[in-house]
Amino acid sequence: MLTASPEGMRTLAKRLLLPFLIVLFLAIIAVLASRYASLDWFVRNDRWLRSVIRANPVTSSFIAFAIYLIVSLVPGTTGKSIVLGWLFGLLVGVIIVNTALVAASLVTFLLCRYYLKAEVQSRFGFYLRPIQRRMRSDGTLYLLTLRLAHAPFSFMNYAAGVGTDVSFHTFWWTTQLGLLPGNIVFVYAGSRLPTIEEAIVRGPLGLLDGPMMLAPWLTTFPSVSTARGFLVSVAAGLLIVVAAFLGDINMSAIKRDVGVKDGSSILPGMGGVIDRVDSLTFTAPAFYYFLIVVL
Repeated sequence: MLTASPEGMRTLAKRLLLPFLIVLFLAIIAVLASRYASLDWFVRNDRWLRSVIRANPVTSSFIAFAIYLIVSLVPGTTGKSIVLGWLFGLLVGVIIVNTALVAASLVTFLLCRYYLKAEVQSRFGFYLRPIQRRMRSDGTLYLLTLRLAHAPFSFMNYAAGVGTDVSFHTFWWTTQLGLLPGNIVFVYAGSRLPTIEEAIVRGPLGLLDGPMMLAPWLTTFPSVSTARGFLVSVAAGLLIVVAAFLGDINMSAIKRDVGVKDGSSILPGMGGVIDRVDSLTFTAPAFYYFLIVVL
């Protein structure tokens, strides 16, 4: 019969402690969310909640920030930005959402960096070395691009913390800047939703928002018909994507021919201005002549 030694039991207990605390924390969050943040709760207390926010804007904003920060630490929680926009409006909502998301990113990043990185590197360091080499040379661009592309929030925090050597400062400002456009879009969508009382008074038609319904049609070119405008918009998007890729490759080839890595060192960690706008060398003229042809 196999028996575990006291030392082995202590080691096992230490390894199980963190997963147990995480599961317990998620269970508490789930219970609190189902008890105090259900849809029925919002419906019953909509008017009271908004009156409290109007009467105590600063306190309400700090409480919303704390709740949003805690919930953002739980992977897979979506829709929070829309709720904040619905309750606080565009400006205050964007400030709360962006600040809380960045704070949650930094907390996760630091925890992974100082408590998990050594273990991950010891097990998977061989496979991570190519990624780390690329991150050392172009990590800033990669992080900013992935944030702007709305890459999975929690995965980005974990991966940057345990799999890269990117600095805290670089991770902070790329997250701060990269999350902002998407946060504005989601908070704005929430700010356009009617209150529960307005929805009841207006009926189903109260959920229809004119500017948001017209937005897809306003993005097409004005001098063409709706159907043709849609096709032209799609073609323009494809053209810009391809031209941007070719512009980037072209400038890289030019720099390789002259034996330099960056156009200059005016932007620390990012090279020169031409390194940031190299795609425009193809997209700008391509889009200009595209407009001449289709308009």
